[in-house]
Amino acid sequence: MRSLDVDLLDRPDSWRLVSWVAVCVATACLADGAWRAWSHHELLSHEAAVNAHLRDRLETLRAHRAATTKDAANPYARQDEDIARLARFDIDGVFTSAESAQVSGVRAMSVEISPADATVRLQIEAPAVQAVLDYVDALNAGLPVPAWRVARVDGVAGGAGASVKAQIDGHWRDGGQP
Repeated sequence: MRSLDVDLLDRPDSWRLVSWVAVCVATACLADGAWRAWSHHELLSHEAAVNAHLRDRLETLRAHRAATTKDAANPYARQDEDIARLARFDIDGVFTSAESAQVSGVRAMSVEISPADATVRLQIEAPAVQAVLDYVDALNAGLPVPAWRVARVDGVAGGAGASVKAQIDGHWRDGGQP
């Protein structure tokens, strides 16, 4: 008979040991790579949020600068607009309308013209309220659209020498049309 050579003790195999070491090193490398990737992802997310905030702030500053530059480029723009509005305002039409209205006993006290608002305020003195209404009708005579209206009447004519003071407002659009 032949004898069997059986070894019941497990002897460490060098390839098995090397493979276990390789698996442990690979697992450690993968864990380190995953941790670094997560850290970089967090850092990039934070930087993206900061960049978005800075981009919004930059757009706000650019818009403010553009508005400031526009105002600074022509500091007289508002004055130019006021002068142009004054040039478009039909002052001659206002005075022609006011001078053509002839009502007995009505006297113009003051005229305030505001080209910026396209309005005219006329203060008159009349012997009676009916004379004020007749005067407004005479002012609006010949105009395609009535521009004048009674804004306020102060005092009531009662006796001899009594008078009524009234304020008449006129509204004129650009181009001289009421």
